[in-house]
Amino acid sequence: MSPPNNKELPRFNKTQLADIFGLHRNTVNQRLKNIKPCGTDKRRRPIYTIPKAAQWLVDFEEIKKPWESDEEGEDGVIDPERLPPDMAKDYWDAKLKEQKWYENDGDLWSSLEVLELFSGLLKPLTSSIRGLSDTVERKAKLSPKQAELVQQEVDATLREAHKRVVEYAGILPDTE
Repeated sequence: MSPPNNKELPRFNKTQLADIFGLHRNTVNQRLKNIKPCGTDKRRRPIYTIPKAAQWLVDFEEIKKPWESDEEGEDGVIDPERLPPDMAKDYWDAKLKEQKWYENDGDLWSSLEVLELFSGLLKPLTSSIRGLSDTVERKAKLSPKQAELVQQEVDATLREAHKRVVEYAGILPDTE
């Protein structure tokens, strides 16, 4: 690997590399024992450039990036709240583009669209259920008291269904 400006890289002996990388000299000796040096210094000690030595002296698996947390899941998910600002911007921009793509593809709907769809489905269903008591009363020739009981049960069922939809959707009921 040659430097971009074609200047020769500085070279360091194993003692200097130990100081630079914060390692013991024996560790440096052990890790570089099978690596061909870039040359020798005046005292005939092997010398290495930082890029060449770093490949063998740095344990890249142990380097902790500042945005990684100790609570990181097994799946390696990074907490976006801990990203540096420029990376956080890129992360959220990518998430927004992904969301738009799913929305354009029809796989993601806005909350308003979902509520409008449910409203369109539930209004005719509610009307049919309300008419059920009249139909049962007519076909079964119910007494007024029996018809009133059926109507009360239909109303209670509709109220319960409305309550569950509202709870599930997390919205407040209309007071119309």
